[in-house]
Amino acid sequence: MQCVINPCYIVSLFQCQECRPDPVLNCGDIFDIKVLMRGFVSRKKMIIITAFLPIAVLLSTVWLFVDFMETMRADTFANECGHADAIVALTGGSGRLKKALALLLSEKGDYLIISGVNKSSDIGSIFFVEFMEKKYVPHERVIMEKGSKSTYENALATKKIVEFRNFKSLILLTSGYHMRRALYTFRRVLPFDVAICAYPVYSPNFKLDNIWRDSRSFFILLSEFIKFYWYRLFLVT
Repeated sequence: MQCVINPCYIVSLFQCQECRPDPVLNCGDIFDIKVLMRGFVSRKKMIIITAFLPIAVLLSTVWLFVDFMETMRADTFANECGHADAIVALTGGSGRLKKALALLLSEKGDYLIISGVNKSSDIGSIFFVEFMEKKYVPHERVIMEKGSKSTYENALATKKIVEFRNFKSLILLTSGYHMRRALYTFRRVLPFDVAICAYPVYSPNFKLDNIWRDSRSFFILLSEFIKFYWYRLFLVT
């Protein structure tokens, strides 16, 4: 019987010795060339996908980052908040507490919740400058929350206060670069019937218009970008 070279053997030369088929194929054996060609095509597709997938991921990430930056530049959050049951100020950024106190004194809220206060701090150390300048601080209207260490924990702790005091409206105050993640988190955690108005504070230490030249501002924004999408993917309430 005439014998021909088994095409599978040629392909298997790149495989291990034990995996190789017989080099000779009898005429009576059935060999489907279409199956072999399908294997070649599938492998070629996989090579193309493997080569272009990292590029696609990189381009998508750059696009999301630029969009994240432009959202802040467009001033998405307007400072047009009416009166609320409470003002919630998140610690950690320059100018936040000073602005929160100003809103409280202008009667924008009945109470001021300061979330993320150091356990050793008191109202005197928080508003030290105001006390030294003998400015009025309505301490009976200030609620200090000292247990939270992250934005998510800020929201959980605020939820307990809101439910205990039956608050139905809040002014959420934090840095502009942090507002998108903070607002997303608070809306996910707090009861749906609690209205939240965003009030971002823009610090002179963060230069959005000069983001590509100011390394500090760039890394602040990059860090916030990563945290925001981490929350979007893994935040469970």
